[in-house]
Amino acid sequence: MTVPQHFSEASMQDAENAAKIAGLEIVDMVSEPVAVAVAYDLSRKLRKGGNALVLHVGGVTAFASVVTVLMDGSLGILSHRNDPFLGGDDFDQRIVDYFAKLVKMKHGKDISEDLVALGKLRAACERAKKALSDQDHAQVTVKSLLDGVDFSQPFSRSEFEELNDDTFRRVVALVRRVMLEAERRRRNNNIDEILLVGGSTKIPKIQRLIKDYFNGNEPNIRLETDEAVALGAVVHTYSSD
Repeated sequence: MTVPQHFSEASMQDAENAAKIAGLEIVDMVSEPVAVAVAYDLSRKLRKGGNALVLHVGGVTAFASVVTVLMDGSLGILSHRNDPFLGGDDFDQRIVDYFAKLVKMKHGKDISEDLVALGKLRAACERAKKALSDQDHAQVTVKSLLDGVDFSQPFSRSEFEELNDDTFRRVVALVRRVMLEAERRRRNNNIDEILLVGGSTKIPKIQRLIKDYFNGNEPNIRLETDEAVALGAVVHTYSSD
C-alpha cells in the first residue's frame, strides 16, 4: 500500500484498517515519493548521496519531495512539502468560470446555480484541458447545456495557460519550498533527476516551468504519470521478498 509522505502514524493506521475492512492483506506500506523513486530504479541509477525531485500534481492535491540515495543504497526523504488545495480541479475551475461567464454573455443564461449545467460544462472543460496537453486547440462542446441551448466554443492552449498562470506558479512555489528545506538539511541538495507524477504534470506549461526552475534540466516522464506510484509499489513489494 502506498501512502502520502505527510501521513501521520495515526493516518497510516487508519489506511491499514480500511484496507483490512475491504478484505485486503497489507504486505508493506511505502510512501508515494519513495514508490516513484523505486519505479524509476533510482537506487541503482544514482550515485550514493544522489537526489531526485518527485513532483506529484493530481486532481486535488500536490506534493514535492526530494528523495535521496542513502549510503547503504536505500532511499530516504530529504525534504517534503504538500499543498492539499492545489490540483487539476483548480485548473478546471478556472476554465469553468471563464466559460460560465461566456455563456451568460452570449446566451443570457446564468448557470452559476445550476448544478447539472455546471457538471456538464466541467466535464467538457476537463476533456478540453486533457486535449490541450497534446494539441494547441480544443473545442468545449456541451449539448443542451441549459434550456435546450447547445454550447460550443474553441479554446486554445495559450488561453488555458493565461487563465491558470497564477495556479501553475503555485506549483513552482511548492518546488521552491521543498528545495529550501532540502538546503537547510544538507549542503548537497543538487537534483540529478526530476520525476513528474500525476495527471496534471502532463500539462506542457507545468513541465516548462519546472524545466526553467532547474536551469533547463528536462523532467523525466518515461513512465506513465498516472501509473508510476502503483508500479513502484509492485516493484518494492517483489524486491522485498
